[in-house]
Amino acid sequence: MSWLGIGLIAIHLRRTASDETTRRAAAIVFALTIPLFWTRLAFAAFSGTILHIDARLVGWMIGTVPVANVVPLADGSGSLFIAPACSSLANLSLVFVSAAVFVNLRSGRWTLPAIGWTAASAAAVVAINITRISLIGLYPWEYELLHGPIGASVAGWLTFGVIAFIGYNRIGFDAPVTR
Repeated sequence: MSWLGIGLIAIHLRRTASDETTRRAAAIVFALTIPLFWTRLAFAAFSGTILHIDARLVGWMIGTVPVANVVPLADGSGSLFIAPACSSLANLSLVFVSAAVFVNLRSGRWTLPAIGWTAASAAAVVAINITRISLIGLYPWEYELLHGPIGASVAGWLTFGVIAFIGYNRIGFDAPVTR
């Protein structure tokens, strides 16, 4: 329910703001509800489709044909089950929060290039996640390394780095400046 409190605060800020800066701050606060609520809602509604897309991408990368969200390992020794927690959707919400922050730090106005760079950031985040899962499918004997704390840390930092780099260097600079 924290998303509800944050959402209500954002709506209140937006409606009562007397200046543009406060309205932009409200947009950033509202963006925080994306990972807290909207991503979960989207996943609840479309989890089968989302996991199937992830499985198809992994299968394409390792050269096997998935069934639903189960991908045969490249060496044929077993199968890889893509669980909801492994979905690419979880980190995509962070892309949208980051984009909202960088756009609203500059002007609060979305431009076509800023939207394009947000899509590029989202694609990079999906690529990182799909690559990690694909590596597990190619090298199942390295499961603990790739899926455990080390693999999770490397993937997490890569994801953060890509989101921050594209957000700061592209999304933020493609939004018009208004102070």
